[in-house]
Amino acid sequence: MQADFQPKTYLRILQSRDKSIHKLLESLQAKESSLVVAKSAGDAGEEQIKILAAELKSLRKTIKEQLDEIELLHNTAAERLEVIQKLDVALTQSRRTLAELSYDPTKVSPDLTMLTDEVSSLRIKLGECQSQLKHRNSQCKKLEQLVNNNSDGSVLSGWKRLVNHWQRRLAESTPHPLAKLQQYSARELQPESFPQPASRIRWPRICIATPSYQQAPFLERTILSVLDQNYPNLAYGVQDGGSTDGSAELITRYLTRLTHAESRPDQGQSDAIRRGFAKLFPETKDIMGWLNSDDTLMPGALHYVGAYFARHPEVDVVYGHRVVIDEQDREIGRWFMPKHHADTLKWFDLVPQETMFWRAQCYQDIGGLDESFQFALDWDILLRFEQAGCSIQRLPYFLGCFRVHPQQKTSAHIKSVGEFEMQRLRRRTHNREVFPSEINRHLTAEINRSAMVEWLHRHGVRY
Repeated sequence: MQADFQPKTYLRILQSRDKSIHKLLESLQAKESSLVVAKSAGDAGEEQIKILAAELKSLRKTIKEQLDEIELLHNTAAERLEVIQKLDVALTQSRRTLAELSYDPTKVSPDLTMLTDEVSSLRIKLGECQSQLKHRNSQCKKLEQLVNNNSDGSVLSGWKRLVNHWQRRLAESTPHPLAKLQQYSARELQPESFPQPASRIRWPRICIATPSYQQAPFLERTILSVLDQNYPNLAYGVQDGGSTDGSAELITRYLTRLTHAESRPDQGQSDAIRRGFAKLFPETKDIMGWLNSDDTLMPGALHYVGAYFARHPEVDVVYGHRVVIDEQDREIGRWFMPKHHADTLKWFDLVPQETMFWRAQCYQDIGGLDESFQFALDWDILLRFEQAGCSIQRLPYFLGCFRVHPQQKTSAHIKSVGEFEMQRLRRRTHNREVFPSEINRHLTAEINRSAMVEWLHRHGVRY
């Protein structure tokens, strides 16, 4: 940590960098206009084209230097945040001591007043740094829009290369690489901190079905992760496929709290989900989702999802970040999902199914589940949501937990049924065979975008 770091100096430098980048962008736009004029002049403008090309190269180099300096400033702010958090813990402990010894002020540590002043000062600095990080996040969004709107790839292609380079650098060092299940040693699951919903809200009815077969070791934890949400307008059903491992007896314990429960042989997961939904009788205005019997919902997720759908009638489908857990409910990884891109979904599906919810009207419009899929049924339904014009949004919160264990369907079938179904969906989407190199190129870009989302989250910005 730099001893001479001052928040006012930090803010002033950031403001200066903002102005510089703004001026450089104006210069780039002016050079582009000049370049178009020069190209239209034919041979007469050839010399001017060479001059403008050199100037554009110099401007891009300057922009890169500015961005490197901004990243250094953000790293400094992150170091200050870590110090503040440590001092905040110390202050809390000192205040507890002060309360216990209030009958004898002479016993209170003489350093408490100094510590209180220091923490207060650092909190002010933290607020200033977080404001600047939010401003930088806004600039990132604007830059992303500019890159996406650059149809001819002339001037802003340099910006896009800089952003991609930054994302690649982050992906090389992120502690949470997307698509990797085991990211670190098992640790206690950290709950999500959801925003408080409005005091007055008309909670939509949420219909959740849990298909299950021979999952007694995990089924109860799945059921409780839904019921213990205490969501005020919930319809929850468990559809078991005739398990012989005690699942039926376990389900019986919660009959009074379940909307539907049944244990009978079925034709597979898709059939079980379809049967479960049918017994919940979802209406067009309801919200739907299914939760596999080895996964769990994050505490508070249903209130957040219900409130989001109530506030955003224009949104049809949502999903969020994923926590990867082991057999003992300890977390071993986290997937930070980038914002939803329809083009990415055409190549692969990393959308965490346990975090996905949709409007019943959309589900009915596309004809429900395709029972010919047993592994990639969630990818199939997402592609059909896209094809039907549904609005899909990724929410920047951890909504569910995906369990990794030896018996899970994802591990056991991915090289057999799963691979066949995924190839089938790619052929249907692209009307041709897809090469592995194409998939890997899009997957790498998604992993890099995830690293940027994780970096921003680590610095207090939910992007």
